[in-house]
Amino acid sequence: MSILKQVVKGRLNAPYLVLIYGVEGIGKTTFAAYSPNPIFLGTERGSSFLDVARFPKVEDFDGVMKSLQSLLDEDHNYKSLVIDSLDWLEPIVHKKVLADKGKGKTAIEDIGFAKGYVWALDYWRQILKVLDEIRSKKGMNIILTGHSIVKTFHDPNLTDGYERYQLKLHDKASALVKEFVDFVLFATFEATILFDEGKKNRARGEGKRLLHTQHRPSFDAKSRIAIPFTISLSWKAFDFLCQKVLNEGTESLVKRLQDLSGQIGEEVIREKVLKNINENKNNMNELKAIEIQILNIIA
Repeated sequence: MSILKQVVKGRLNAPYLVLIYGVEGIGKTTFAAYSPNPIFLGTERGSSFLDVARFPKVEDFDGVMKSLQSLLDEDHNYKSLVIDSLDWLEPIVHKKVLADKGKGKTAIEDIGFAKGYVWALDYWRQILKVLDEIRSKKGMNIILTGHSIVKTFHDPNLTDGYERYQLKLHDKASALVKEFVDFVLFATFEATILFDEGKKNRARGEGKRLLHTQHRPSFDAKSRIAIPFTISLSWKAFDFLCQKVLNEGTESLVKRLQDLSGQIGEEVIREKVLKNINENKNNMNELKAIEIQILNIIA
């Protein structure tokens, strides 16, 4: 059969591929636990108080791969796979590098010229390949959790570095994982600064937990669909907003974009956006692009 005759049009209703990271105890594991019928792979500490299914604890790379392969090969009713967390998985990958290529080294950083971290990417790719197969062949959501760390970031466009939240993973592995997923969600507590002249500023918060879905200088985040910049830290809210965007028609989207445009403060920009919406009111792809622009303006 001709390859062109096998071309499929339209949006694919694929399961979610999510990385959620943030500070300790904020609720990343609970977020994942409310995904459809999940099974957890990783340590039991984060999910010990939750009524969820778990794989037996594994401490080596082969055990991880066997667990993942079982989801791919065997019949089951699980709808989501949660790796909790990447902090747990990274030492297992490094242990495998040392066993296969370390030549007697006891720590991956002892392998010269950072080769150990480069070699580790081969094993990360093996894991991600199986995760992608589980997602596509078994129709399962893939949810990766991780902790955040504050590190100095050197932006090549600026003369000085600045501190930002980043995924607590080696930079090379972090870049690979973030590229692999469709959503990078940064979980944090809502906080405001109290300014007191002559004294140190103080942070104040009421414990509200939020997810950020778009990149900012202070943290990494991304979403392949135009959900709001900030949402509640819950699977229900995340899924609702994603499905709303994915199933929205052009007429309702135009109405929503017009309402969103009302939040743009500068009149000149607001009028330009409204004109752009009207000119593309029957073009879903252009409307989605306009939505991302509006969300960036009002964020």
